[in-house]
Amino acid sequence: PNAVVIVATVRALKHHGGCPKAELSQENLAALEKANLIARTDQGIIALKRDHGGVSLSYSLKTYEKEKRLIAREAVKLVEDKSTIFLSSASTTMFMIPLLARKNKLTIITDGLEHALKAASLGIKTICIGGVVIPSGKTASGLLAEEMLSRLHANIAFFSVPHVSPTGNVWHHSAEKIKIIHAMMANCDQNVLLCTTKIISNIAETYLVCHTDDFDRIVSEAPLPPELPLKAARQDENAQE
Repeated sequence: PNAVVIVATVRALKHHGGCPKAELSQENLAALEKANLIARTDQGIIALKRDHGGVSLSYSLKTYEKEKRLIAREAVKLVEDKSTIFLSSASTTMFMIPLLARKNKLTIITDGLEHALKAASLGIKTICIGGVVIPSGKTASGLLAEEMLSRLHANIAFFSVPHVSPTGNVWHHSAEKIKIIHAMMANCDQNVLLCTTKIISNIAETYLVCHTDDFDRIVSEAPLPPELPLKAARQDENAQE
């Protein structure tokens, strides 16, 4: 079939999701947040709308905004003047762009359409890779995008993903996005994962991207779990307040 439709009550979904019978009628925002269906923001709780399995960029920008801004601030410290940078399309990397504008003679390469427009508007030399446009994430992907990335090189690359497991598995909901991430990582001197501790859980997305120790650095806003595998035991925790 082209589609399968499941009709069920919220009570049934909660029950089969592991909620005890005695708690089926109770509000459980923590469970919804853990399942990545809602997010707590400065303006309150928002539902995370998904399109083809992915959360839109506009909603991602509102999710854990404080933590992501702290991470972006520390990540920018890793960038030297006159560097070429891969910025994977993500909300945390979007927060980096105004801070990167303070650097000298940078070149940003990105698959993010809004990332490219923002960087260019701030006077940063920007290369936006071509490819098939994905409206929800405002990003480009596909064979053309991968081909272009294979012909480019960067000094440092920054990535973020929807989920990371405590054992170090890095997950994403988009097979197309994984190919872009791999292409960037293969042509870069230093790969950096931007990871708020809020996304570290046993929840898994559809596709395994790689492992945490495949990254040269991980920048977080708080101490990472001690069991999380890290490359050469390197971790940046200085985004903490």
